[in-house]
Amino acid sequence: MTDIINNKELYNDLEVLRTVFLQKAAEHFDGSSLKAVQKALKVADEAHAGQNRDDGSPYLFHPLRIAMVCLEDFKQYDVDTICLALLHDTAEDQEWVTAGYLIAEFGNSIASDVLTLTKPEKNGRTRDEINRIYFERLRHANLRCVLVKLLDKLDNVRDVANSDDLHKRQRTAEEAKSFYMKELVMNLTNDEQRKQILRLFDLALNNLEW
Repeated sequence: MTDIINNKELYNDLEVLRTVFLQKAAEHFDGSSLKAVQKALKVADEAHAGQNRDDGSPYLFHPLRIAMVCLEDFKQYDVDTICLALLHDTAEDQEWVTAGYLIAEFGNSIASDVLTLTKPEKNGRTRDEINRIYFERLRHANLRCVLVKLLDKLDNVRDVANSDDLHKRQRTAEEAKSFYMKELVMNLTNDEQRKQILRLFDLALNNLEW
């Protein structure tokens, strides 16, 4: 495996990351597949416009990092996986990203996967209730969703180290340990992927300071 995930220099400039990602995508995809990846990036850009991460950086860094890690570190050359990595938060963050929109733009498979990774609406539920529903859904998710969700959570653990919110850091770490590292990662069928993700989670958690 390469080590894109630890290439901090690559992640200092969003436009550099975008350019490198599109170059890498063009090495592995062509025709309609490459167009789908390009469109997914455009939709993610629009859906996350004006949003920032805990460190104040543009939110688009997050899905782009996950897509890059899928492509380069985990050698996922399946277009649906890369599109899912880019789109995984769009329906959760924007009302206009509906099931119908996703089906029309990307097809049933990608639409279904994005909705699988979209957390349930609150509707008066507590955070714990939402997580119970969400985690149960993830337990039955396909391998593509499992991998992208694990890398999503890993990126959140790495990113939350920049947060001044102690409770948020502790909560994120506890969720990572109790569900993602203990349970969800076991759904991966590739032993090397499982070991690599657990190693990366351990490193990320060790960098959190309480």
